[in-house]
Amino acid sequence: MKKEISDLRSAIDEQAQYTRRDCLEIRGVPVTTGEDTNVIVEKIGALIDVDINDTDISISHRIPSSNDGASGSTSFRHPAIAVKFTNRKNRDLFYKARSKLKSYNTSEIGLGRNGESNTFIQESLTEAKRNFFKSCLKFRKDQKYKFIWTYYGVIYLRRNEHTPTSRITSVRELEKLQPRQSTSESTSTTTTEVSSQPS
Repeated sequence: MKKEISDLRSAIDEQAQYTRRDCLEIRGVPVTTGEDTNVIVEKIGALIDVDINDTDISISHRIPSSNDGASGSTSFRHPAIAVKFTNRKNRDLFYKARSKLKSYNTSEIGLGRNGESNTFIQESLTEAKRNFFKSCLKFRKDQKYKFIWTYYGVIYLRRNEHTPTSRITSVRELEKLQPRQSTSESTSTTTTEVSSQPS
């Protein structure tokens, strides 16, 4: 029964993620009075060499802070801009060009002041996938993986440029990447644990 419930929840979450397939989020852009989020999307598109105009945008808006993930941290202190594209080709071009934003900070592109940075583009994830992505981020840091990204809601990890990419869709798959203890280490740990038990 527990497995059936888990499978059902997973299927519902996958369906919810599918409805976000045309959406992206832009984070780190300060709010300005009277702003037009469509214009901001178009301006960022110009910076990353992707031509975006009003006809390419179905809707864009700020995400309320209460629904904005890690609200209050440095990277999330400005409510994200959610954008839904009318054309998936443009959505993919916009997302694939996201690394070009690293060359700019918000003051340089006229969207902030005092050299603020940390503007980046990410996929729009469901709450469950967002929480799982946080777990993968911790794994990346702990295990010293260099790359992590998502593509249509699926998480990918890669240790470095010379190693294969791992597709991560569950906690079990993430656990498989954990380094295995040697037999001697395992025996030593077991002995220590047993000897520490009260007599």
